[in-house]
Amino acid sequence: ITVIAASGAEADAYATACFVMGPEKALAFANTHSLEIYAFDEKFEITSSPGLKSRLHFPKPIAPRTSP
Repeated sequence: ITVIAASGAEADAYATACFVMGPEKALAFANTHSLEIYAFDEKFEITSSPGLKSRLHFPKPIAPRTSP
């Protein structure tokens, strides 16, 4: 989880809390605390706050790496 907040220390603390919550609850939390977040789950599905959604672009879908 990546969190954008007023300060680095604040973002770090919120990122830890949001990680424990999981992506869906973290998004709801971010929306009520004026935070921007970006997260992905174990299936590599992306969750992001509206403010970051328009700023992020991935040319290819994120997928788990496989062993050679």
